[in-house]
Amino acid sequence: SPDGRWLAYTSDQTGASEVYVRPLLRDGDEVRISSAGGTEPAWGPNGREVFYRAQTGGKTSLMLAQLAFGTAPAVVDRRTLFDVTEMATSTPHTNYDISPDGRRFAMVRRNPSGR
Repeated sequence: SPDGRWLAYTSDQTGASEVYVRPLLRDGDEVRISSAGGTEPAWGPNGREVFYRAQTGGKTSLMLAQLAFGTAPAVVDRRTLFDVTEMATSTPHTNYDISPDGRRFAMVRRNPSGR
């Protein structure tokens, strides 16, 4: 996270890839951020948002999970932002970035001849 207190990551411990957040430097429970699968988590610049890719209706979408922090993080809103099916992935690494103001994304489009 931007403040260095939290780690967002992907795990398949349930049998499917999901996005989690846990404390970075202390003990604490992990909290699942995705609701139906997810990969490539990235923190938003304000530290209260985690973006990730997920399969939705036969396509890949960029998702947004808004978090509130108390003793543990909690998802207060989760929504689909836009279709990223044509954007290259790089699991287990994140293959996109978010502008410092959180309003724009940099992504790599797949090569159409590479399908």
